[in-house]
Amino acid sequence: MEIKPAPIFFQDLPQFLDTLILKKDMSTEDFVKIIAVGDIGFSGRIQTKIKNNNTDSRIFDEVLPFLVSGDLVFGNLETPLIEDSTTKMFASDPENANLLAMCGFNILHVANNHILDYGEEGLRKTIQHLNINNILPLGAGQTIKEVKKLRIIEINGLKIGWIGCGRTHVKQNFSSVGYWEYEEAELIQAIRKSKAKVDTLIISIHAGQMYLDYPKPEIKETMEKLLESGANLILLHHAHVLQGVQVYRNNNICCFNLGNFLLDIKEGNVEIPILAKEQTESAVFVFNVNKSGIHSAFALPTYFDEDFNVHWAVGQRGRLILERLIRISEDIKYDYRDLYHQQRAERNAMPIIKVMGFHIKNGNWKFVFSQLTHLRFEHVRMLISYVYTKFFGA
Repeated sequence: MEIKPAPIFFQDLPQFLDTLILKKDMSTEDFVKIIAVGDIGFSGRIQTKIKNNNTDSRIFDEVLPFLVSGDLVFGNLETPLIEDSTTKMFASDPENANLLAMCGFNILHVANNHILDYGEEGLRKTIQHLNINNILPLGAGQTIKEVKKLRIIEINGLKIGWIGCGRTHVKQNFSSVGYWEYEEAELIQAIRKSKAKVDTLIISIHAGQMYLDYPKPEIKETMEKLLESGANLILLHHAHVLQGVQVYRNNNICCFNLGNFLLDIKEGNVEIPILAKEQTESAVFVFNVNKSGIHSAFALPTYFDEDFNVHWAVGQRGRLILERLIRISEDIKYDYRDLYHQQRAERNAMPIIKVMGFHIKNGNWKFVFSQLTHLRFEHVRMLISYVYTKFFGA
């Protein structure tokens, strides 16, 4: 990985914008340009801004020309698209589907932990509004068979396959609509069956621990299995911060978390003041693919300001984002378990305690007991480590 001026590789980008080269091939062979960003949400203060100021694509003005240059433009849609969403938490207006289409998005991952916040009807409406705007809702559908279906998009004779799922632990009734809940063996089997049908196979997964620099070590091991099974590119999201990127043998790539492209980080029952700056920083990832696989790959740093406008991170800010990405990508090449467990105790225990405290205070015992059913040894270890550090120091 190395940092270079972005205008060397891309026209019409700011003079002082840098890019991180993940993989470079200087051949002139034709390729399909895939652009990927992380979590996108229009709820909370973002929705208020759009409604009050009648803004549309202006929040993306600076990056829009580059987004629409992609043949395929991907993101994770973090909020359901439902009517009368103004006062609802983690919900946004259906008109935002049109906004995303105007910005070039044609694939949005919807198999995530918020997509059923307003029931099956909320998910059904979201799928409907995305379809109307010619955006593929990845990982969800009306039947189990449909949600697990390989989605093939053919561009210039190149077949690009997409599979999407989410590790959410959300109970689904699936009476009329639902999404693919991640299960390792099932996903590996799907990849093996799908590989021969496409030139490039992309796997999108909503999973991981929030606010951490590093993926859970077991997740990293699983992603390596997916790549060995035939995946060319894996895109993870949910951590709300950038995590490392690994380029493996055969030049297959895993982005362990894409960060927040645009999200109100203060929305929720409790405010989580962890990595506030890093939660507003991310990257636009570019993957150029051809018959041989991933031809070249880049990361272009971005951030959103207090008014929720997305900007290119030029100069020193952008370089720091990319240097952090290099550092954490290097860390996960080796045994990083101690780093992971230390960060998890520091950054995950307090949010869990605050959220559980809120629901206990408000008598939401059904939620409390549902969370306790997921309690495992690793959670106990994390909480003990947090309490010990809190009272006795590191």
